Amino acid sequence: FATAPRGLHALPDLPRALDDTGLLRWLTGLGGDARTTLYRGVNALPSGHWLRASRAGVETGCFWQPDLDREQRFASDDECLEAFNALFERVVADHLASTTPVALQLSGGLDSSSIAAVAAAQLGERGARLAAYTEVPRAGFDGAQPRGMYADETPLVTAIAGMVDHLDLNLVRTDGDFFLDDLPGMFEHLEAPFRNNANRVWIEAILRTAGARGQRVLLDGMQGNLTLSWHGSGWLASLLGAGQWNEAARQVQGMARTRGWPRAGRALIGQGVLPLLPDAWWLGLNRLRHPRQDAGQALLAASPINPAFAAAHGAPDLAHERSNAVRARLRANTRPLRDEALATQDFGAYLSAYRAMVGVDMRSPTADVRLAEFCLALPEDQFWRDGESRRLIRRAMAGRLPPAVLDNNQRGMQAADWFERLVAARTQVDAELARLERSATAQRVLDLPRLRALYDRLPANAAGATGDFVPYIYVLQGGLMLGAFLRWFEEGA
Repeated sequence: FATAPRGLHALPDLPRALDDTGLLRWLTGLGGDARTTLYRGVNALPSGHWLRASRAGVETGCFWQPDLDREQRFASDDECLEAFNALFERVVADHLASTTPVALQLSGGLDSSSIAAVAAAQLGERGARLAAYTEVPRAGFDGAQPRGMYADETPLVTAIAGMVDHLDLNLVRTDGDFFLDDLPGMFEHLEAPFRNNANRVWIEAILRTAGARGQRVLLDGMQGNLTLSWHGSGWLASLLGAGQWNEAARQVQGMARTRGWPRAGRALIGQGVLPLLPDAWWLGLNRLRHPRQDAGQALLAASPINPAFAAAHGAPDLAHERSNAVRARLRANTRPLRDEALATQDFGAYLSAYRAMVGVDMRSPTADVRLAEFCLALPEDQFWRDGESRRLIRRAMAGRLPPAVLDNNQRGMQAADWFERLVAARTQVDAELARLERSATAQRVLDLPRLRALYDRLPANAAGATGDFVPYIYVLQGGLMLGAFLRWFEEGA
């Protein structure tokens, strides 16, 4: 047992070798389970599990699992809100425990901004202040973004800083940096590729800035969309499934008043009707929408995996199974899906790696077990009612955050200028591809001809970023990230 693979690889009887199932899982999310790692003979201990080693052998078991059948109802909405506020205050206070100043990774979204409002107030009572760091694109950036997303958090976080006392806002720009820069140092600590490749640059910039200023704790709002800011998407299906047609119609009309009929119509179909359809109907509709590509093919098309490697490990069949499994979970009861996401989104390796690299402890109040249990037990109508999604946290932060944040229904695009950086790093990308084309492991695992073709079609500017989002950020950049890791492993093996 060790806290990282390198501890086990120090043993003479465990050769350092990559695991194909782990590589498949990293590339596609298919195969293996929560115990699977990138290294042959090395298993991970899943979240919420214990391990016992004795002369009789090694056994593991689960020590924490939320009761997904429990529903917590209150006598009134105000009573529910009061209970939530008390718990959230307590959770944030516990995460503020530190012998050094505390900082926050802040966006214009509800999760981190809610932490800002509560944490800054608590620190202010001690005569301290909260340093907030926000990643922003280069000055003057106006690149196109996917529908419903905005590129620059500056207006919203500035409004937050203007309303929340005891908060010091710092805008962080990383002009000229690229996600392939200085990877060996990160690999030495993480012992894995960085998953969200475009975000690596600004995350490390914030961590290093905070660490250099003596702020050894950095709060963030990770997984808040599964807990306190859950959108309540299961309620329409619950109403329709229970035959409460009038109430469902009233809720859709409420959304139409606030978001418009096109958005309300999509919600009625996507959140209300589709989850109730028999699987055969749903699969048939999906084939009509995408006649040339089934769900399994779509999943693999968004990956840089070598088709031969995928086929050799049964990825096409696994992709079909995943599609059907996801379909089976999209029911009115969203708790199993949220619980699975909370359990599988295990950031422990990243937290440990960056704690070792820069000496900063990353903490997520929004992923606290107590908060997760509370929010999972609430009925969906606490999160979505009268056309208002994420209703619980909006009510909790009324008067504590600016209306521009509370009323915002768009999402901030992280690393919004990623495509510009990719275009500017053309020479660096070409050189990395050439190195991968000489690597036997990269040739076996990655679809290098596809990566090279994407590079050859790389536009001269970022005008096509939205249309080429998936193949460039997931296939090209994702392939380059994994490829760099494979080369690092080969060179150090």
